[in-house]
Amino acid sequence: MSRVSLALALALAATAPAVAGTMLYATAATTGGVTGYCLGPTGAILTGPIVNVQTHGGSPSRLITSPDGRFLYVAETDQTEVWNIGPKGFLTRAGSIPDKPFKGINSHDIAIATFGTGNVLYQPQRRKNRLAAFPLDPATGLSPGTPEAGTTCVKQTAPAGSAGWENLIVANGLVYASRSHAAGNGLGSGDVVVYKLLASNGDFDLPPAYDVNGNPIQAVDTKGAPVTSNVGCPTELVPYSQRQRLNGAAPMILLDGIIYVGQRFRQTISAFQLCPNQFGSGPEFCPTGGFFSEQKFKKDGKPQLNSNNMNLPVFKYRQKNLSRTHNNIRYNALALAGRTIIGTQFQKGRIDSFSLNDDGTLPSGATRTTKADIRTSPFRMFVNNGVLYVGAGASDNVQAYRLDANDLPESNGAPFSETVTLRNTFPNDVTVVDISGSCD
Repeated sequence: MSRVSLALALALAATAPAVAGTMLYATAATTGGVTGYCLGPTGAILTGPIVNVQTHGGSPSRLITSPDGRFLYVAETDQTEVWNIGPKGFLTRAGSIPDKPFKGINSHDIAIATFGTGNVLYQPQRRKNRLAAFPLDPATGLSPGTPEAGTTCVKQTAPAGSAGWENLIVANGLVYASRSHAAGNGLGSGDVVVYKLLASNGDFDLPPAYDVNGNPIQAVDTKGAPVTSNVGCPTELVPYSQRQRLNGAAPMILLDGIIYVGQRFRQTISAFQLCPNQFGSGPEFCPTGGFFSEQKFKKDGKPQLNSNNMNLPVFKYRQKNLSRTHNNIRYNALALAGRTIIGTQFQKGRIDSFSLNDDGTLPSGATRTTKADIRTSPFRMFVNNGVLYVGAGASDNVQAYRLDANDLPESNGAPFSETVTLRNTFPNDVTVVDISGSCD
């Protein structure tokens, strides 16, 4: 090669963009760790793990990445651990949120949303039955110096034996949080609670209550007393909106103004049209993005009033389903692929897919199911570029299913790729992130 050709080749190599790579991360819930795998151009999982780190907290159960893909957040028993995603997808521990972990967080879900120029982490703290907001430093991914209850937080009275918060969705300036608890008769109850957020910084807002005439008044707690601050969760705030009487509300999907809620004990997926909807549009009964709720009346036709504050009406929370499934299957997690809702059936070792109708309603039964394998216990999923990745739990690996043009797992119902088996790891969540350089 001539000197001119060599110089030209070196110049082109220096200016060529770095080859992008894609990493899949999975929890090792039993042993306490995170493993990372390189994905090929077709979405197949390549070889064994190239990343294997031990978490400082126990039972990692949820993985999410920051919007820019620089940080991995891992929900654990006493903290949300933060890891830098470096070259080749390698992980370096940055710290934890709160910066001094405490027992009993046990977050089954976490969420990140962007407000203004910054990100906010929403962390359920199940033992204290509160939901906390932590502003994130864009340079470190942490929330240094923030109290363990976050900058603001909200809480509710936990029923006896409550299992606490299950799933979070942050969208359109609102937080949707599902809760579930089992009753002594083997049935259960639960709800989806909606909280409003400040557009400026993502802290929890104090939405107005409404008097018996429908006029907005100052935010109140569950006893009807005025509330002026959410810092430190001084009281139990009346939420922006709420749908009660759900039998074990757990996984949720939000799409086009409809929220789909998996009810564990009723063994169904229910769809609710969020406000404004066919039931009403006034903010006192149907707040935008929330659920419709009717005012209770006495037998004599007079409105029923709050016993602690006679200016406040009492509501009943009975918005009807838009639709629901009828196949009597309990789904532990839901994922969205286009207009297909995918549910994992933990006990049967199966994945069911539901193609939504044009109006967003659910079909009665599954559109397609994968081949059942009771040796697995599929849990959380992640959809990326036409591939469904599933934490397969008891089989100690991650499985990948190709999705067809209708976003359904291919008709043979079997994974086309899977990780190696790592004994006693029980991966129950997965996430996928693009990295700047190659990972192989």
